[in-house]
Amino acid sequence: MSNPAILSLTDVGRSFGAIKAVSGVSLDLFERRIYALIGPNGAGKTTLLNIISGYIGRDSGNIRLRGQLIDDWPASRRVHQGMARSFQIAQLFSHMTAMENVMCGFHLHVDQSLLSVLLGLRSFAAEERSLRDRARQLLEMVGVGDYAEEPAGLLPFGLQRRLEVARALATQPSLLLLDEPCAGLSGPETAEFGRLLQRLAGEGMCVLVIEHDMPFVLEVADEVVVLDAGEIIARGTPDAIRNDPCVIEAYLGELEHGAA
Repeated sequence: MSNPAILSLTDVGRSFGAIKAVSGVSLDLFERRIYALIGPNGAGKTTLLNIISGYIGRDSGNIRLRGQLIDDWPASRRVHQGMARSFQIAQLFSHMTAMENVMCGFHLHVDQSLLSVLLGLRSFAAEERSLRDRARQLLEMVGVGDYAEEPAGLLPFGLQRRLEVARALATQPSLLLLDEPCAGLSGPETAEFGRLLQRLAGEGMCVLVIEHDMPFVLEVADEVVVLDAGEIIARGTPDAIRNDPCVIEAYLGELEHGAA
């Protein structure tokens, strides 16, 4: 890669008591690429995402965002610097509408002061209309446009997952971290979501996604990283990973490999 990595992990580790959840993980991620993080349950995938996004600390190693050391940054500062994520269980404001949830994601980029909001100034009203238009575009982009005014908590699980992605995109991230975003989606919805990620990557974003849907991973990812017992055991193109004996033994299984 000619461009510097947007995210660099160097020998990152985290233990919970005697259990090494993540051990010696080194990884460089670059813009305009989709990375899939796969592995068996308990491999440390979500723990690694939590470390990257600042929701838990690391015990060892270093993390750099565009070359800048961010080990001690809280999650909020990482979001301000272009990192956004979704969770295994959607973290939404359930009593707010889908539209309002996405508008919350714009808070980093709103120009108007609290005083102008309280006074109802015309400039804020204009900005609010602009934000609503942008929020609707994001809802349409992820396939939730028809539910803009529905309370988020009443949406089906699959729509909640997509709504959470729309809210993450509202922060205008350069690095998007997704934890099992295809859970609850139908086959056509999953394919559509894959095309969305490819579009975002094509526009310059870096995407790191944890996903158990192997057809989705093999179709969408530029590079696959395999984690087992907290360690990276393989990384490469989808075709290389599908045929890697270590990966087959640790995760894919002979039957799935034969079916592929």
